[in-house]
Amino acid sequence: MKGFKKFNLVSNLHPYKDEIISFYNYTFVPQDVKSIIGSNSNLSVKLNVASGDVDIDKKINNSIEIFKLEDIMSAHSDELKDLFNIRYKFSERYFEELFNKYKTLGLNYNNVYEVVFGAEYNELDFANRPFSKLKKDILKELVIIK
Repeated sequence: MKGFKKFNLVSNLHPYKDEIISFYNYTFVPQDVKSIIGSNSNLSVKLNVASGDVDIDKKINNSIEIFKLEDIMSAHSDELKDLFNIRYKFSERYFEELFNKYKTLGLNYNNVYEVVFGAEYNELDFANRPFSKLKKDILKELVIIK
């Protein structure tokens, strides 16, 4: 890491090993109207931390700072642009119908979610595919999924 900072798992947390996924969520901050409708990827990503425990929040915030997670995720705003495009080109009902149609083919919700959004749905599997947590949080915020 550039500009080495002291890191240890006593004062910082690992999002998958420490089971803190539900204590924080990603949100988007559009920089202009075009980014809201998916015409460009001028978006920033912010992390909201709320575990209800001051010590855990501090450790999560330390990890966010050390790994520059907001900057890194913001640099991948093209991933979010795709989600905005999906949201504004297709209705919520379209996704419900799509998931129901695939059920008849023997695929479950997680399988269809992975194909459509290129991410894991199950939090236990987030480490298997990049951006899974980011995408799920943003999909919820856009009310594409529940």
